Amino acid sequence: MKTTPTLIIFLQLRESFRKHAYDDKFPNRELTADTPIEGTLTIGYGTTEYPDGRKVKWNDTVSKQEALDYLTAYVRTEIEPVLDNLIHVPLKGCQYDALGSCIYQFGAAEVSGWRLIQKINRGASWQEIALEWVDGTVMWQGAPLFWGRRIMELFMFFDLDWKAGDNVPAGTSVISALETMGMSDSKAVADLNSGQLQKLEDFARDNDKVVVREAAPEVAKKATTLAPKKKTVHVEVPENAEPKLMEDSKTHKGLSKAESGKEAVIVGTTVTGVTAGLPVAKELAGFFKAYDLQVLLTAGLAFGGVLLLVGAWRWWAGKQIAYEGRQTASQPKV
Repeated sequence: MKTTPTLIIFLQLRESFRKHAYDDKFPNRELTADTPIEGTLTIGYGTTEYPDGRKVKWNDTVSKQEALDYLTAYVRTEIEPVLDNLIHVPLKGCQYDALGSCIYQFGAAEVSGWRLIQKINRGASWQEIALEWVDGTVMWQGAPLFWGRRIMELFMFFDLDWKAGDNVPAGTSVISALETMGMSDSKAVADLNSGQLQKLEDFARDNDKVVVREAAPEVAKKATTLAPKKKTVHVEVPENAEPKLMEDSKTHKGLSKAESGKEAVIVGTTVTGVTAGLPVAKELAGFFKAYDLQVLLTAGLAFGGVLLLVGAWRWWAGKQIAYEGRQTASQPKV
């Protein structure tokens, strides 16, 4: 399971036990057979449907043990599969617990469309995740009824003392509240424990990527990212192969060609730049006044352009030849 027993404890605390069925829109209204139900009939620790598929009825009652069994069954059969489907990056147990609370309250259909899920999956900074967590999820009937629950979930997600979240006054800066509890860029990095990193590295390997870890606080907003994996060519060279002169190797010839091409590009760029400045030089220097400006421009640009094109081609071709030489090497070089 992705979640931990803490999720059950948290849901018991936040949902509170109700022995008798109630209308969740008017939880304090006593129900009778004639009472119009305006919300959803609920019982126990927020159960609206029993494990066998039956809906809660207005006159149902439940014991604490039965309610706990219903809650545990729901987490196992409903929340766990949803988390497995929605989250595509490795998370810690406490982070799955926090998300599980959201799913339990709002339902999988709604949570699956949240921007929060997208930001978690793309590795957004802890600040972005925190602000998104409370965006549009705390108000109920005009009051911030779910503020305490959201802050507790946030503290839980960032592995802080989640019970303290219920003491944060509504309207407090979410970022400030987290920082007061010890959240920081460096903690975001430190929280990537060895178990989580192992899962992340396995995920990266399966998706042809590598893990990039940066511990400096100034870059910790992107503490761990997945970068495209650079492929390394491994060439098997027979142990008894005779050594070959480097100058005779395909790799060396390719590197030489690339270097000469690079030099040609530099010369071509210089010639082209000088030619472009001829109109000004002709006015300043008597040496150029004896020559037709149009002829000088045409000759200079043509010569510089040819050098640029030929040099660029040789540079590129040389690198390709050198690459092929490394791949097909069969002898050590001296």
